Amino acid sequence: MIHSYLAASLPWLELEQAPPMSLEGLATQCEGVLSNDALSDVQRLVRGQAVGMRTEPGRRWQNLETQLKNASAARRRPREDLAQPFFEGYSVVVRDCVRRAFNAATPLERERILDRCRFALLSDIASDAPLGLERILSFAGQLHLVHRWFRWDEDTGRERFDNLVSTMAEDVLSRKQVR
Repeated sequence: MIHSYLAASLPWLELEQAPPMSLEGLATQCEGVLSNDALSDVQRLVRGQAVGMRTEPGRRWQNLETQLKNASAARRRPREDLAQPFFEGYSVVVRDCVRRAFNAATPLERERILDRCRFALLSDIASDAPLGLERILSFAGQLHLVHRWFRWDEDTGRERFDNLVSTMAEDVLSRKQVR
């Protein structure tokens, strides 16, 4: 029952909009309300981790994310025999999403498609119990994605790229001077 109040208080999220709250704020809001296992899952989700989930909806997300990563790895290296971690269930939605993503024109569009898929899959988990733990865990995962995309903008990307090129150039020059 206590999940209902917390779940009902969570705002609506859209992937490419400004986040309505901080990741730390959500984790703090969940303290004292959720069980230790559920709180651990929320903390993992706000960090973008899907491994080691302890609750049933958390494990459902872990399985979907594992399938998504396995399918992406297989598309990146089609001729290699990749050892794939075990996951329960199989999602045709994930398979089709990865296929669509790897047909995208750019790596950025591929990431956008994969994260939209993640966002939708998390919504599906929440639809099973819109006022339960499923909604709270789904929100935590979606909030992480919203923050991820909000941090990415052209100016920041250009600045990071310029810094990387500068650092690499300095490294190459310093190696030439040592010789």
